[in-house]
Amino acid sequence: MVTITHEPLKSNLSIGTLAKYDTKANMLDTIQLIGVDVPKSWDKTALSRGLDMIFSQPPALFANVLPLSEQTLLAGLLECKQSEYVSSPVGDGTFLMLQRLHLVVTYECGDAWHLYMPDDIRQRLQRMASEDIKQYPEIEQFQQLLSELTTHRNQLYALMDRYNPDALTAQQSQQLSVAVRPISQFYAGVRPRLKKLEPYLKAHTQVDLDLIYKDIEMAEILLALAEDDMKGV
Repeated sequence: MVTITHEPLKSNLSIGTLAKYDTKANMLDTIQLIGVDVPKSWDKTALSRGLDMIFSQPPALFANVLPLSEQTLLAGLLECKQSEYVSSPVGDGTFLMLQRLHLVVTYECGDAWHLYMPDDIRQRLQRMASEDIKQYPEIEQFQQLLSELTTHRNQLYALMDRYNPDALTAQQSQQLSVAVRPISQFYAGVRPRLKKLEPYLKAHTQVDLDLIYKDIEMAEILLALAEDDMKGV
């Protein structure tokens, strides 16, 4: 994992250059994670060139390596600017696959990781994905859905953290109602959208749909709690 000591990320780095800040052992681990064999005798400069070549290939080389939870993080990162980050809890002795693949730079902030993606990496992944998406519109729709899920889930969690249900005033209830309305509207239509894509995803991908539905269910529970809190004011 490559870390920074100050936020935000200012240096634009390629995957190969970013990996060179890590150890040779971790660079070899990155290449092995995506099923590519290279001579262990290669030095860090050769491994750096190899990584840049590997990540010029179609994204299928590494997309299936990412667990579902990290695919949603990736979708959020692709929508960010270089100076923006997505947050993830600090792992219990383990690193995210995004970190091990050298797709992100990490800033440790208490019990959370702030994940930054250099523009060079983001633009490369976006180009690769756009070429792949042209052939499979279902993938484009699914990626858009994941991005929207990430955005609305983060908005909902932030709102629930902001308001104390035991001390909710009438004014706060009104503010919460206005903020929750578009989130509720999104979640009201998200299951039909996912159901429409389900046959393709089951036939052509290894996406764990159960995890996505559990994530949606948790958001629906939080929305129901928010509605109850507002009614009680």
